[in-house]
Amino acid sequence: MPAGSLVGSLASSFIADRLSRRTAIQVAAAVWILGAIFQTAANGVALLCFGRVVAGISIGIASAIVPVYQSEIAPKEIRGRVVSLQQWAITWGILIQYFIQYGASFSDGGPKAPDQGTSCFRIPWGIQMVPGFILFIGMFFFPYSPRWLASKDRWEEAITVLAHLHGGGDRSHPKVLAEYKEIEEALRFEREEAETSFAALVKPRIFKRVVLGMSIQMWSQLCGMNIMMYYIV
Repeated sequence: MPAGSLVGSLASSFIADRLSRRTAIQVAAAVWILGAIFQTAANGVALLCFGRVVAGISIGIASAIVPVYQSEIAPKEIRGRVVSLQQWAITWGILIQYFIQYGASFSDGGPKAPDQGTSCFRIPWGIQMVPGFILFIGMFFFPYSPRWLASKDRWEEAITVLAHLHGGGDRSHPKVLAEYKEIEEALRFEREEAETSFAALVKPRIFKRVVLGMSIQMWSQLCGMNIMMYYIV
């Protein structure tokens, strides 16, 4: 699954920039459902591993794009809290899936039954599809990111979305105009001066920050959390 996540995270920005943040999240949800189907229907280790890779691609896309989408539609005063909710939700998801797996382990006579069937692990893998389906359908009720709309020169749609998000539908609301101006200036700077290639990540001014960010992520995994998360059940 982490191997698939690497692929998904690297591809996420291209999908989000081309199709929109909202659509990228829906792509992640659809890929997740597909991965869950492969895992649930696995007839051997090979198909199970393939299903895990597919699901990992979804995690890579969602983990990278969800915070971006949240930050682009949330008001400034609660933006940090909204983005933080993603990690909180992931932790709740881990807890809930522990209980689902524990409950499913009692199927077909329980773990001590010598002829226990495969439902004990197929049920949890199948249930994985439920949150994916909810996310896919739910995103239809969310707006496109105003920043993404502006980047595609769809300024009328962008200000309409900003009005609904920050001004109660009033396009001339001061907060709406301030957000619009901020997006306009950020995009102009990005197009005129900012670098958006992977090569920019290794330049002296940026490289230290990149290493710091990667180290935080790396050590959160190398502390042993993934071992506990996958095998504690």
